[in-house]
Amino acid sequence: MIYKVSYVVLGGLPGIIRNQTKPPTVGEQIEIGGHLCEVVEIVELLPPQGDYAYLHATCRPVEVSSAE
Repeated sequence: MIYKVSYVVLGGLPGIIRNQTKPPTVGEQIEIGGHLCEVVEIVELLPPQGDYAYLHATCRPVEVSSAE
């Protein structure tokens, strides 16, 4: 199955549309446009059609703490 995932990042950062072989999961951290983001919500946009599933994932930027 191919998952076509629309990632939207809260706070005005640009999102992306990505094809992937595994669905995203809530709490998963991914890199979008050079920023580390955490998935906070996943919504199925359409029922799966053939070998494709269409999902929407809302993300929030993750604050990266610097070790000093």
